[in-house]
Amino acid sequence: MPMRILLDECVHKKVAQALSHHSVKTVQQHGWSGVTNGELLVRAGAEFDAFITSDKNIQYQQHIGRLPMPVILLKTKGNTWSDVEKVIPSLEMLLSDLLENRFYFVE
Repeated sequence: MPMRILLDECVHKKVAQALSHHSVKTVQQHGWSGVTNGELLVRAGAEFDAFITSDKNIQYQQHIGRLPMPVILLKTKGNTWSDVEKVIPSLEMLLSDLLENRFYFVE
């Protein structure tokens, strides 16, 4: 079943194309550029099924018990497409499962 996914500003844009069978929007497309992570997650939790980021600090900034949605952290060497493309199969596999409101790490 397709998910409604929000991509953080720091995630490579091609991730949306790679996940084309889902409904994927970027923070920029949604008009939420510059919104802090806490507020962003609250807003996104009302409209999306999952949030994908490569911001490695988010896991330390947000309390896991208050997450309004699943947060998927792409743990790649860098943010170039050649780095991110390698984790797309693992990301797709994760998105095929029923996700809880917690942090998930894709490497």
